[in-house]
Amino acid sequence: MSHPKKVGTLPVESGETKQTNEIGIFIPLLESIDIQGKDITADALLTQRKLASFVVDRKAHYHFTVKGNQASLKTDIALLFEISS
Repeated sequence: MSHPKKVGTLPVESGETKQTNEIGIFIPLLESIDIQGKDITADALLTQRKLASFVVDRKAHYHFTVKGNQASLKTDIALLFEISS
């Protein structure tokens, strides 16, 4: 599988392209490369349990952005850092 030329275009086996969004392309793109031991970064749009689990299941690390629209997650992270201090 070749890498997409731009975000939003996912190559399929027939050689044609299939339109998708960033969320839809995240897993297929990372499945095409070895991510074990690598650091994966993503913006707030990709901060989702399914995507984090995918990365962890493949023994990689993730750094995802958390914004105010994920209030409970943001609070949990702040609490974790408060406890660690």
